[in-house]
Amino acid sequence: MVQLSNFTAGDVAVSRRFFEAAREAVVLTHSVMKALYAELRLGGSMFSAPTMPSELEDKTFVEVWVYVSALVISLTESWPKRPSNAPTVITLLEASLLDAQRSNYRPQYDEYRRRYAERQPLDSELLDRQFGRQKVLHQLFAQRVGALWSLSLFTDTLEKFSDVTCETTSDVDAGLRRVLQEVWP
Repeated sequence: MVQLSNFTAGDVAVSRRFFEAAREAVVLTHSVMKALYAELRLGGSMFSAPTMPSELEDKTFVEVWVYVSALVISLTESWPKRPSNAPTVITLLEASLLDAQRSNYRPQYDEYRRRYAERQPLDSELLDRQFGRQKVLHQLFAQRVGALWSLSLFTDTLEKFSDVTCETTSDVDAGLRRVLQEVWP
């Protein structure tokens, strides 16, 4: 467990700002995912409104949380103008995103981090050049939520899901980059 007394007020403030940006991204992404689920009419019946079952909503929320957590940590680690205290800020941020939560999201988070770290050379060259290093996280998020929702391949539903997910992950990435630019110009 991380003790805040071991860190400077500046480090805590920067970590808190990144945490707030991540939390906002989670709220936005989760609301988009819930609306998308309803729009795709994946739940409900002919006579009732499509709603996400609570267990699936909880699993979707965890997926959103760990995706955004892995994204903000990877962006922070790779930020070109990160100061010398970045490792300290990252330690605080990761602890607040994962260790301070009531649930243990670390195994799912570790899977995102492992996929990001273990990108294959062909993935790295193509994705880094065209889409940025974090693209692999966006793809993994879409794959995991698609599997969680049991989406069928090669359907209009999957196409709509892919379009909305791609737009949402791009917006989240851009928003987190704006915060990093604001804090570490």
